[in-house]
Amino acid sequence: GASPWRCCEAAGQGIAHRTSMRNDAQGPNIRQLLDNLYAADALERQAAASALSRHAAKASDAQLEELSDAAPVFIELLVEDEPLLRAYTACVLANVAFIEKGQRRILDAGGVGPVVRLLRHKDRKVQLHASAAVQNLTYKNAACCETVLEEGGERHLQKLLKSKSEDVQQFASGALANIELYRRALEEQQRQKDDRRGKGVKRLNTFFGKSAPGAAAAADDARRHAAAVKI
Repeated sequence: GASPWRCCEAAGQGIAHRTSMRNDAQGPNIRQLLDNLYAADALERQAAASALSRHAAKASDAQLEELSDAAPVFIELLVEDEPLLRAYTACVLANVAFIEKGQRRILDAGGVGPVVRLLRHKDRKVQLHASAAVQNLTYKNAACCETVLEEGGERHLQKLLKSKSEDVQQFASGALANIELYRRALEEQQRQKDDRRGKGVKRLNTFFGKSAPGAAAAADDARRHAAAVKI
């Protein structure tokens, strides 16, 4: 079964980890792996994507920030014909979306829509990582919630509640809880027609943080993507 994919790391390790990302002796060569994603050989592409997904699963927040800069690369690969490549790259994006900068990078690069569309994929591994990515993207992020709704993601998430995979059910449930908090925030904003109406985004974020603690806790429980569910 799945287990938490990262334990808490001691403060101050971020700099060492950022260095290790560039040192083959201490960690994966991220730049080389990114280059290998475009290799002519399909197995080489899959191996690179697999290595990046494993790295993302154990990465510190500082390392996830660095990976987030490559978000456009991973988003581009979501439309590849190879299901494994889609699954691995969706896994990377799920972990990148754990941090706020990662959410922004994926959103700005137009990646929310492609991730949502993977919820319809027949491959369960793709569904697993796509549902995890959607849940992380919608966590306390009004813009991502809005985009998921615009892409019809809520309907597909509801279907995934009946998935045979408990992990997929968990991630879909967490994403729906996040979307429900967003919807309540919109309703609250509509009721409060005052001089603060122009600060809607700020108020939405405040609402996310203070309302419906049960739903927020349920969403938070599944927030960290379990890459231990092996592909």
